[in-house]
Amino acid sequence: MGQPKVSGDPRRPAEVHRYVPAPISEPSGDLYMLGAFLFGAIALFFKSKLAAWLALIVCLSCTANSKVGQADTKGLVTAFSFCLMSMLMTYIPVPQREPPVSTPASNPG
Repeated sequence: MGQPKVSGDPRRPAEVHRYVPAPISEPSGDLYMLGAFLFGAIALFFKSKLAAWLALIVCLSCTANSKVGQADTKGLVTAFSFCLMSMLMTYIPVPQREPPVSTPASNPG
């Protein structure tokens, strides 16, 4: 009841195939810029500090991951200014105008 003896190489070297990894498609910076715009808009409309920080982080990651030849300078500047504006609007309160106080002397009657 022992193992049968096999003559030769049992691994079949003719059927061995080298592993070839699939090509990895890198996400383009346009998705990051779109995310920065969306988070910046949410931060502006809803005064959300979390969305403002997310917009800044996504914008900075877009800037860091963009390639020199493929960098959309106008889009990067627009996304960064939009993120900066959302950060300013969420952390710096907008002063409200007070209605003018009417005095009894100014109201005839």
